This record gives sequence, structure tokens and C-alpha cells, in this order.
Amino acid sequence: MLPSGDLKKQEVGSWSLDSKDCQLVEDSISSRLGSLLSLRKWRGDELVNFVDEELFFSTVSPMFTNVTTILELYKASQLIIYPNEEPLERIQAWTTTYLKDQLLNQSINDKKLHKEVEFTLKNYHGTLARVLNRRCIELYDIDKHHILKTSYRDLLTLAIQNFNSCQALHQAELQILERWYEKNELQSSRVPKRVLQSSYFMITADAFEPELSDARISYAQTCVLVTVVDDLFDNCAPREELVNLIQLVKKWDKNSFTQCCSKQVKLFLLALYNTVDELAEKAFVHQGRCIKQDLISMWQELLEGMLTELDWWRENSAPTIDEYLSVGRTTIGAKICVLTGAYFLGPKLSEDILNSEEMKSLWTHASTVGRLLNDIQTQEKELEQRKPNIVSMHVARGNGVITMEEATTRIEETIERGRRQLLQMVLQTNGSQVPRVCKDFFWTTCKICFYLYKFTNEYDSPKEIVSDAKKIIYEPIKLPKNIF
Repeated sequence: MLPSGDLKKQEVGSWSLDSKDCQLVEDSISSRLGSLLSLRKWRGDELVNFVDEELFFSTVSPMFTNVTTILELYKASQLIIYPNEEPLERIQAWTTTYLKDQLLNQSINDKKLHKEVEFTLKNYHGTLARVLNRRCIELYDIDKHHILKTSYRDLLTLAIQNFNSCQALHQAELQILERWYEKNELQSSRVPKRVLQSSYFMITADAFEPELSDARISYAQTCVLVTVVDDLFDNCAPREELVNLIQLVKKWDKNSFTQCCSKQVKLFLLALYNTVDELAEKAFVHQGRCIKQDLISMWQELLEGMLTELDWWRENSAPTIDEYLSVGRTTIGAKICVLTGAYFLGPKLSEDILNSEEMKSLWTHASTVGRLLNDIQTQEKELEQRKPNIVSMHVARGNGVITMEEATTRIEETIERGRRQLLQMVLQTNGSQVPRVCKDFFWTTCKICFYLYKFTNEYDSPKEIVSDAKKIIYEPIKLPKNIF
């Protein structure tokens, strides 16, 4: 039984709030998204005093020409979603340069503010909500905010209690996943348990609310199974064995699994069969219909895509960029992870919603961002292995005119366009039929991709993941002594 009961009500001083209220308190300490979104509503002429550094310092009151204000301007500028938003583009350009110079010159005397600027500039698009919440709670400085100390103490206490209470739930969920991992003998695969822990941490660090428990668990399970089968394809299992694997998934008959060619393939199939059956049974309660065939079809699509990529490599063939991305958007695994978890988010998802152009665009943008970020980080390794990679394909198409660095820059521009288009769809309300909570799940996956691949391949060498996971899942926040 998951320990969700203690999340229902929390009382501190004269305050009495439920878990959603506590989350609002926590978010108020760690985020100013509302004010950032309101900046988007300003007209271009209203932003004129912000678009240029010199103009900003000469026209804005000295009270607001500080690093804190400029950091908030930088964050607001990241909410560009349309092609022609020159004011926000200009704000982004000069605030980025200004903040980097402040760090380089050691000009920020406030150590907490220095850390906040450093953290924000490092990978803003890959900042997962729970990581940000904890960091901001720990960096929050009472002396710099106009609020009564007693009120601050109560608010901070509520935020910390909410954070720590959720940790108990998340630890229980991870134990459920570890039992699933062991029951399906996945420890016998080439994928270590840390992949399970990393997968669960990343989805939990952004979609952490108690009511999303089943969505988190199913997302993490799917992510692990994708990694297991990706390892089978990457490590050159015989083609006939992989074709047999796909045929057995199409057939979906557990009694046929004795036809498997190897222990590793059989292990994966049994784990997949058991997991899909369990998820379909559980999702029936949420959706009021059987979704098993939907899940099987997504797995079939993923495996066929992986086989296509393997054939390109083994035959040393050169797909077009469009052909490569058409397959790569599926094999990166974002679509199957999000849509599997989406059945457990609350709203009923009809076939019309699942097959809509809006849903297709959502997973296309999220998957494209993930595939391109991954390819940038793996370009050298895949070049050595002579595997198709979007960077080397751009270089080849340029007939030696563009370098790897130039190709990477162009791909980064494509990634940024895709990220903005996805954000635009997430925020869109008019004419949208996909529930907002589902769209948020795609946005979470986009952030996870930036978290994983922006600077290194964290999935293969998870130093930052291990550190952040401890803070988010295991290490409770302690109430600062200096607020009493």
C-alpha cells in the first residue's frame, strides 16, 4: 500500500492546507512562471525598455537594475514560442551575455544568487521541476523578501513537509518497480538496475504529484524495457532472431515464446508480455476500455523501426534525412513512454484523441527534440561505428562544405524550433482536444531529453542523475535553523 494518506492534510501554525495547496506554496517559493507568462502578453512597444542592455540601465529604475531582475528577464525570454518575437529574442541575447559575464568576473557577491544564476544558465530547458523546487527552497533568503518572518517560517515549513512527504511515496513506488524488475528477471539482462532507478527518478522529478503514481510507474517500466530491447539490437543479435522477436510480438501468444532463439530474447518477451498484460488490466480502470492492442501496436512499431536502423547499418546504406528522422522519432522511445503513461493521467483518451493530428504533432515534436539531442551527443561514437547519425548525414549532404561543428549548430537551431513549437502546443487552449495534463507529459519528456543529452550522455554515465536522485527521492530537506 502506497503511503498516500499522509499527503492529504498538513497543518503548521495557523495554516491548514491539503497536498495541492502545499504544492502551490512550494511552487511560489521556487517559481515565478506566472509572472514570466504575463510578460509574454506585453506588446512589443511595452518591452522597448528591456530589449537592449544600455537602454535597460538608462531607463529602468536603479531599484530594479540588479542581477535578480535580469535573471528573471532571462527566464522570461526563454518562453519564446512564435517565429517572430524579436523583443524576447533581443532580451534573451543580452541577458545571457550579461549573466555569463557576471559569473566570469565573479561580480555576484551574494553566494546564493551566484549559485542560482549558475544553475539557471547551465541547462534551463533541462531543469526538472523537483530539482528546481529543492534548490530554490534551499537558496531562498528571508532577508531579501518583504514578508513577515513568522509567515515565511510557516510557508517554508509547509513546502518542506510537502516535499518530504512526497519522498515517502516515491520511495514506495521505487520499491514496487524494483520488485517488478526482479520478478521479470531483468537483472539477467545487460541492463543494470541503475537504469530503472534513473528512469524512475527522471519522470518523478517533473511529474511528482501523488495522483500521478500509476503514470510514473508505467513510464519507468516502459523506459526500462525500451533500453533492454535497444541493447539486443545494438549488440548485434542475429537478424533472424530479431525478426522472430517482432513476429512473436505480433502474434502475442505466450505459448509461442518457446520458439525464441536465445535466452535474452525470451527474457525480454516474457517481461514485455507480463508488463503489457498488467498495464492493460490496470488501465481498464482508468480508461473504461481495453488498451492492450494499443500497447502491442506501439511495441511492434518500435521494434520494426529498430530493425530498419539495424539494416541501414549492416548494409551500409544511406537513408535520406527524412527517412532517418521518420524512423528515429519512434526508436528514441519518447512516444511509447509518454503514451503508455498517458493512460494513467486521469482523463479518458478516446481513439479520436489518440489518432488526432494534435496528438501526432505533440509526440513528433517531443521525439524530434529527443532524437536530435541524442545524436549530437553520440555523433563521434556512431561515426566510428559507421552508424547513421543526423550530424554526419548533414555533413555528407553538404559535400564537405560544412564541418561537424557547423552541422551541429544547424541541428541545435532545429532543436530549438521544435522545443518552441512543442511549448506553443502545450500552452494552446483554443481548439485543443488533448487534455492539458497529457500535453504536460510530453513537455516533461522534452525536459528530460535536455537533462540527459544537453552536455553529456547522462543515460550512459549518470553522475548528475545519481546525485540529483538522492536529493529528490532519499534525502529529506531540513528546516534551516536561522528562521526561528
